[in-house]
Amino acid sequence: MREVLLITAFAMSIVVAFIINLALRKAVTNKITVGCVLFAFLAGGCIYGVGMAQVCANSVIATERAFLAILGMFLGRNDYSTINSAELMKLSWVVPIFWLAHICAFYVTASAVFANAGAGLVRRIRVLVARWRDIAVIYGADDHTLSFARNLNRDHNNLSVVFVDEDTDHAQAVEREGFLFRSDSDALEPSDRFLKGIGLRPGKRKITLYAISENHENNYKYAGEFLNILERRQIDPDQTAAMVITEDHNELMSEAVDGSYGYGSACSCSYQELISRLLIQRYPTWDQVTFSPEGKAVNDFNCLVIGLGKTGQNVLLELIMNGQFEGSHFRADVFAGSGTDELGSMMYRAPEVFTAYEIHIHRNDARSRELYAFLEERGDKLKYAAICTGNEKLNREIAVELDSFFKDQELDIPVCICGKQVYRLGDIHHNIYTPDLLVPELQDTGAKKINQVYCSSNGRSEQENWASCDSFSRRSCRAAWSFRGAFVKASTGTPVDQISGKKQENLSRTEHLRWCAFHRCNGFQLMSREEVLARARRIQEGESIRLTKTGKRHACLMMYDDLEQLDEIARKTAGQQTDYRGSNWDNVRILLETEEGDQYEAE
Repeated sequence: MREVLLITAFAMSIVVAFIINLALRKAVTNKITVGCVLFAFLAGGCIYGVGMAQVCANSVIATERAFLAILGMFLGRNDYSTINSAELMKLSWVVPIFWLAHICAFYVTASAVFANAGAGLVRRIRVLVARWRDIAVIYGADDHTLSFARNLNRDHNNLSVVFVDEDTDHAQAVEREGFLFRSDSDALEPSDRFLKGIGLRPGKRKITLYAISENHENNYKYAGEFLNILERRQIDPDQTAAMVITEDHNELMSEAVDGSYGYGSACSCSYQELISRLLIQRYPTWDQVTFSPEGKAVNDFNCLVIGLGKTGQNVLLELIMNGQFEGSHFRADVFAGSGTDELGSMMYRAPEVFTAYEIHIHRNDARSRELYAFLEERGDKLKYAAICTGNEKLNREIAVELDSFFKDQELDIPVCICGKQVYRLGDIHHNIYTPDLLVPELQDTGAKKINQVYCSSNGRSEQENWASCDSFSRRSCRAAWSFRGAFVKASTGTPVDQISGKKQENLSRTEHLRWCAFHRCNGFQLMSREEVLARARRIQEGESIRLTKTGKRHACLMMYDDLEQLDEIARKTAGQQTDYRGSNWDNVRILLETEEGDQYEAE
């Protein structure tokens, strides 16, 4: 009877090993395996060691036999008959532990077999399992995207991850993690067979595409081809979502809106835009600002930016948009050997930025004598430094020297390195491949809530209103949500319904400064008073147009106190009752009243 039970137990250990390797995530199976190894060695070692010592007269022979017995545990063998007569084995609790140790040891061996020799079989079964789960297709396999997949899989038990890449260097690493890897033409140039192979059908499960390879041009192309296949297969847009890293400045114009076919949720961002967004997320500008009890900044915000390539330009714009506070003066000093030579498109896209804000461009290298002469003169006024040369080694070299200078001067200034990863020296390295930045449903959680407040009267759902949002409105909601932490800090913990008087006005003024910075960084210019008056007369004559905005011109890009003049024009000429200053407080109130959405925790 005992032999039957043992055979059954060992057979079950094989089945358990198979199921665990198939169904659970790699991190979980690793922990189970380590636990079994430790238990088998400790329990088996103790029992065999004591047992052999008690039945063998010669200690050397006892040691050798105990060693061989422990190794035999992992091969499915046991020496129970040898130590059965030992005094230790007469204890009732020892025998169950003895056999449990053998089963754990054999489980470890079975797991190794399935992870290696049985990899092909396990892969085939994973393909079958994928046909019953939600799917994440990741276009581009490298260390970063693999880390991203781990985060996704950790928080989604019912998710299968499929990597698509023609470069097979990471294929083994991908499959060791329990994911699928495809490098065939059906996957690389998405076809009906690819979707059929993963069992995607109309109304069944959800699929999310992450076109996040380092080849940003191919990402956009792949997302478009993938969408064509989804449409041909008549997949419901509600089943689909996409995140694309691309050099295109515009949103992915392929969401399902008003009857047109598209992804149910889609977003495209440039790599540099994500880096600058991550910078403010991890190292907020307002952490370097002190606020009075009335919500007014008591220090200026001066920042240093090194490098004016694509990353440097995006970081500079992000600092402008997130560095405006009532009571504080913004100044940016930019050191780049090329000077303004690389700023052509930025000056074209955002012409008012360099006239509305104090920005000094220094045509000097960050390792030059001129930089340190500047630091000796103005280093004590700096609050923030961002290094974005485009060269990882040079970024770090400059950061080490700057950090050393600031420490010598006893200045606590964050020196942030912005490259493939964003970090401060001695701090955790953050990269953009995190779910809270890339998962479509998560990255805009707060922005969607803000947008819904403005659109809730139309009776549509949050997702429907977001899907119909134009790209500029989306960026506006994201920028407002990104700045939320500043208002939380400036409000000094006062409940929203108790904020009044001077504090309310200061927060409103800060919001107007932020709003103006966002619009200027997105290319808006001030609408002249003459044009405002002309538009007011057109409204009075019955035309249905906005008084304050047309194209890339906006009348509200003026001082906070001057907004009252717009109210007067709207009231007297256009017959409208407006409160442009009050709308700033409405925005602040919405931000403070909106709860933060749940986010993934990055590795």
